[in-house]
Amino acid sequence: MSRWAADFGLDIRHAGRMCRRNPGSSLAAVLTLSLGIGCTTAIFSIVNVLLLRSLPYEGADRLVRIAERLPRGVGGGQAGATSAIEAADVPELRARSSTLSHAGIHARSTHTLVGQAETVRIAGARVSPAIFDMLHAQPLLGRRFRADEETLGAEPSVILSFGAWHQYFHADPEILTRRLVVDGESFSVAGVMREDFYFPDRQTEVWTPFVLGPVVGGRWPVLARLRDGVSLQTAQDEINSLLSGLRPQSSSGQGSIDGLHRFAVVHAQDALSAPVRPALTVLMIAVGLVLLIACTNVANLLLARAVGRAREISVRRALGAGRFRLVRQALTESVLLAVVGGIAGIVLAMGMIEILQIIGVGLTRRDLGPALSIPRLEEVRVDVFVLAFTLIVSAFAGVAFGLIPAIAQSQSNAMDLLRSDSTSRFGMSGRSPIQGVLIVGQMAMAMALLVAAGLQIHSFAKLSSIDPGYDPSDLLTFQVLFPDDMGPPTFAEEFVTEVQRLPRVRAAGYSSSLPMVQNAFISPISRTPGPPRPPAPGSSPTPEFPESRIVSRDFLDALGVRIIAGRGLSSEGQSSGQREILINRAFARTGYLGSDPVGQQVYSSERLVEVVGVIEDVRQFGLDQPADPQVFGLAVGGGGQLYYAVKSSGSPTSQLADIRQIVRRLVPGAGLYNVATMDQIVASSIGRRRFYAVLMATFAAIAATLAAVGLYGVVAYAVSRRTREIGIRVALGAHPRRVLGLIMRDAAVLICTGLLLGVAGAIALTRSFDAMLFDLTPLDPATYAVVAIFFTLVSVTAAFAAARHAASADPVVALRSE
Repeated sequence: MSRWAADFGLDIRHAGRMCRRNPGSSLAAVLTLSLGIGCTTAIFSIVNVLLLRSLPYEGADRLVRIAERLPRGVGGGQAGATSAIEAADVPELRARSSTLSHAGIHARSTHTLVGQAETVRIAGARVSPAIFDMLHAQPLLGRRFRADEETLGAEPSVILSFGAWHQYFHADPEILTRRLVVDGESFSVAGVMREDFYFPDRQTEVWTPFVLGPVVGGRWPVLARLRDGVSLQTAQDEINSLLSGLRPQSSSGQGSIDGLHRFAVVHAQDALSAPVRPALTVLMIAVGLVLLIACTNVANLLLARAVGRAREISVRRALGAGRFRLVRQALTESVLLAVVGGIAGIVLAMGMIEILQIIGVGLTRRDLGPALSIPRLEEVRVDVFVLAFTLIVSAFAGVAFGLIPAIAQSQSNAMDLLRSDSTSRFGMSGRSPIQGVLIVGQMAMAMALLVAAGLQIHSFAKLSSIDPGYDPSDLLTFQVLFPDDMGPPTFAEEFVTEVQRLPRVRAAGYSSSLPMVQNAFISPISRTPGPPRPPAPGSSPTPEFPESRIVSRDFLDALGVRIIAGRGLSSEGQSSGQREILINRAFARTGYLGSDPVGQQVYSSERLVEVVGVIEDVRQFGLDQPADPQVFGLAVGGGGQLYYAVKSSGSPTSQLADIRQIVRRLVPGAGLYNVATMDQIVASSIGRRRFYAVLMATFAAIAATLAAVGLYGVVAYAVSRRTREIGIRVALGAHPRRVLGLIMRDAAVLICTGLLLGVAGAIALTRSFDAMLFDLTPLDPATYAVVAIFFTLVSVTAAFAAARHAASADPVVALRSE
């Protein structure tokens, strides 16, 4: 043991001396490895939190979500889409299920809360009392909700988050004795949750009971807990039997979906990660390729260094050094570089995680959907588990890139090496076959990554250039919060009139919703009196059920929506008793109102209205979602939860101070919230696709750079090994261009081979990209062509830079070099 330890110490000291003797190559190896290990560690940290680390609740592995599967073409049109289940089914599940111990409903919400000094708009959640029970949530103060608090008529109560307790009530220890005004209603405070508790997301600041009364309908997310010892499959079978009995007529009219049960019971963690799991898989493959390229680069570097030390190795072999001893020494050097690279990689990973958390966060607003591109992104840290993973990756990298030169050294014959010159083992090309294989593999992996990144960037560029149907530039949006939650009924008109008088304001208006706000309002219309017949379950939407928006007269002008036929809404028409509506191009295209819908009259809410114009389609729920049929009616007055839009010349936020003054002057105590420019809202809506594109582009850029550097190094090294041969050729009259062509011909073989293998790898890698691309297929020929040209130019440039030096070599100097 002591002999082994002494040898190990000797190997470490010798490896340190060799690194100091070759500082340039050692630094290059450490930097290359740190890039590969840093990227791998950062992505693994995300995977660890999202896929491997349990949700932060006791017994989280028994939490399941229940949803109804939808066939392709319903609920978004994609396979795997699900819908929540009916609220009325939850009490039946509790009463009749033998596999579930708890079942409850939760729904995100926003509330107006009167705190100690001001009225605020906060994010909340309505939850069944069973939710806190199944999560084993332990409040810091007070209690959880009681079961009877979800019944109609129960005294309203609220539970505060730790953050809300501190922020709005200054951690008042007597908070449980106070009554709070929430949405204009008095609530008792049931408790305050601990600092580390959150549900369903970290933005939630208050919880109120989800009341299950006889009038509560609709579909809601359902969370349940499996009884101890019950398998997921057993629960799946029972829940399907129960819910199919309760709801024999499915929304799709089918008993099973793609061979699966109609009702899905999935682990809560799997349901949370499902939307991003394919992307994370691709990213893991991408960083794995980056790490392999880095290892290959370092292997080439060490292989070249080993060849340069061939005479030293042969002397040591001749003096009796064993093959195992030489392999161990070579591996010690490589592992030492890997460990140092791993430490640098951890530092790089910590920086990358912080950057990812910045670019992965959008606007934190409930009405805009999830704020994070990746769920639980804020929890990502380089923890002990990730450190262990990094050490394993470092050790693997050390063995991977150190094994090839170690074997090459050990298999050399000492006497042959001593008798031969240093170029005899490299053939006419000047490089070893192993180096050729490594560089081809490296280029193939880089090419595959470049294609994957090219597809993501191309897709994101297409999405970003989509015409949303409005002009988001120089547009400020916000909502107004009133002390009594509603405000004066005439506030909106008076406020907009005041705002329009401000300098540099070009237009101002208000609406029941904004583009990208995830609220849908359906208002049936018909050509005859009486409500239209609803579409059959599972069938396509009909024009009689368009999405409806209420807008002020100038709102569409402020939004920059073009009128393509007829005219806009007018107050004059409203005052004369003639109700008017606008329809969008998608509605007109259905033909429901004939070829010329302007002037047509329809019934809406049992009132006769006239279509006075057709406007351009507005992409309401995302740039990647085509516009549905929409109608726009005129709003007059109102002080509720309206959205305001102000179009101005110059910076849209430059008017903010004046707008706040107008609000306070009209309604003392009122304020603004959800303030954002329309550009920010649009950018936030495509945050997840931007996140993927940035990551893939970063990894591809690193891979391409490493591959180019690797090719340059291999060609330069091959040229250096052929210096004498080149000198002789030039001395005998060879033209420098002929010498250059000779070297470039060898490089071209490597480039073409790597390119072809890379295309094949890209086809395999991008097969699962369908769901991640917009208006693009994974085999998009334009992307492949552009990437191939770019990659060829980079590779040829790297090879040419190394070969040009040889072509201009002085033959006398070249002949003296050996």
